[in-house]
Amino acid sequence: MFDPKSDYALNKLDKEAIVCPSTTGIHIRLTCKDFASEAEFQKWKIWSGKNYHQAELTEHVYTVNTLSMTGLSEAATATASAESELICRQEQQEREQLRQVLLAGLDVCLTEKQHRRLWRYIVDGQTVRQIADAENVKHPTIVESIAAAQKKSENF
Repeated sequence: MFDPKSDYALNKLDKEAIVCPSTTGIHIRLTCKDFASEAEFQKWKIWSGKNYHQAELTEHVYTVNTLSMTGLSEAATATASAESELICRQEQQEREQLRQVLLAGLDVCLTEKQHRRLWRYIVDGQTVRQIADAENVKHPTIVESIAAAQKKSENF
């Protein structure tokens, strides 16, 4: 990206002077009057242009090949530690084990119909009417079956 306030840009845009930063950081202008001759001024103007251009190219390579983290969200720049990843994997394993226990327990305390209907209702997200239509039974039958299954599972 072209920086119009870079040393290179300021020097290139000012044809009548060599623009360079002073030790205080403020840019100064060296005009032809500051040199012994026009030829000497032109020599140093060409040299400064090449020097600033090379510095600009070096900076350009750096900025093109890097990514600024300014403006990125904290989530985008955060990296998970090895410990966090290990804990996350352990929690997933524990949840899977608990899920297996619950499924086994539900099979013990629920009838096959109650289990199937509760699964369709909670896990598959089907409505009571969809379940009733799929099983070719009346709506209140499904409502009662799911309510009984939920009560049994709460007691379990």
